[in-house]
Amino acid sequence: MRIEIDFEMDADGVRRGSAAVLAHAKSPGDVIVDLGGVTRLDSSGIGLLVHLQKRKRETNSRFPITNVQGQPRQLLSELKLLSVWADRQPEVRTSSPGEVEEAVLQS
Repeated sequence: MRIEIDFEMDADGVRRGSAAVLAHAKSPGDVIVDLGGVTRLDSSGIGLLVHLQKRKRETNSRFPITNVQGQPRQLLSELKLLSVWADRQPEVRTSSPGEVEEAVLQS
């Protein structure tokens, strides 16, 4: 499953959007988190990503994050989280249509 987060991952955005993100965490299989629409990330957003990762790890699923840019990329790099998630979870490649389900999450 692919989750495209399209809200700011700060305290207000996470308060409004976390339920939708965590609902997808219960789905079986890998979750690809696309942060291309996120321009602000703080500790609330990092907490949400860590929580999602923990849920996916319980089912031995992968948790790659993609399209991280700007301030979110800088913060995740400084915290060494970007390299951890990038090193442990390679990009998902599909060989036929329909293998990756997309969800756009907005608050």
